[in-house]
Amino acid sequence: MASLRHSPSSSPTASLRRLPLPTSLTPQRCHLIVYCSCPDVEGTQLCSLLNELYHKPVVPAGILLPPDTGDDRDRSDMMRWLDKQLARSVVYVALGTEAPITSGTVRELDSSRRYATPASGCRRGTRRGVVEMR
Repeated sequence: MASLRHSPSSSPTASLRRLPLPTSLTPQRCHLIVYCSCPDVEGTQLCSLLNELYHKPVVPAGILLPPDTGDDRDRSDMMRWLDKQLARSVVYVALGTEAPITSGTVRELDSSRRYATPASGCRRGTRRGVVEMR
């Protein structure tokens, strides 16, 4: 079978679409169905429905949420930090785990911050800010 190689210009999904899939991988002939989903967010109904439709084991392979520890210290620290910032001076950018980000993209996002700052917020060219990668 062809190997999957990641290229920064393509998503994993696009790579899979280009893969020559033999007919034995169709839902009727496979032993297991893996689909992109997150039961913690969407619930288990889709998994149950696919299981009923195809009479096959079904595995959701989407995002994995961290366990809820009940400890909101990080969140409260973040909220205190946000409360100290000037109104309209914070830009939040979230990039999903299914869209790999290169260091060049991070630099490009960082360099565009000066164009996104409101006139009343920071002076243009100010290099103040927080970048957090998880």
